[in-house]
Amino acid sequence: MSDLFRVSVGEENAVAAHRSHIYSKLANAFRYPSDERSIEHIASGTSEREIVALLEQLDWSFPSSVTDHSEPTERVDVLYCSLFETALGRSAISLHERDHVQSAREALWEDLFRCFTHFGLELGDGGLRAPPDLLTIQLEFMHYLAFVEASNTPGSRGVILGEADFVERHLAAWVPNVCDALQRRAPSSIYARLAILLRDFIAEDFRYLESKAKQLRKQ
Repeated sequence: MSDLFRVSVGEENAVAAHRSHIYSKLANAFRYPSDERSIEHIASGTSEREIVALLEQLDWSFPSSVTDHSEPTERVDVLYCSLFETALGRSAISLHERDHVQSAREALWEDLFRCFTHFGLELGDGGLRAPPDLLTIQLEFMHYLAFVEASNTPGSRGVILGEADFVERHLAAWVPNVCDALQRRAPSSIYARLAILLRDFIAEDFRYLESKAKQLRKQ
């Protein structure tokens, strides 16, 4: 899954294509910044500004706004590790769903793999490079589903229902916990601000998808 998907955007698929782009940007924002380009992209606030600009193009209501755009006082790769990786004897803020829900890991992973394969993703031979409950993997999956929806394939109805179900049972169920933990640990950090954008987008996206799903179920 990547940021390179391209679709022909018309009135009927513009929102889905836009949502796909937002999910891709959010996945990139919460991926470990492994090179100087990605470090600068996060540290300078470019990633944050890009996401805000994309959200503002949606005709949706977002309850929170990010007003503090100060740059990190330490390298963001170091900040990322201090927040999300076990370091210096402090427990990290987990970016894995299994650490925020009651489901056993085996049952959770089985459900996630079922979702992925149902929508045509091949996961054999190392096709998945990280655990399925990792935040970035789930965001990339929604990026992919919204792209498929935007492509206006014959199965778009099922994709919309699948998107609504996945967001409700997974992302909406645990991402707010990550946001709350970041507000407690590092409230002025770039990742706390990105988490607010992530949390609010997921909440609004679920409302949007559930409205579409209800209309489809009546047909």
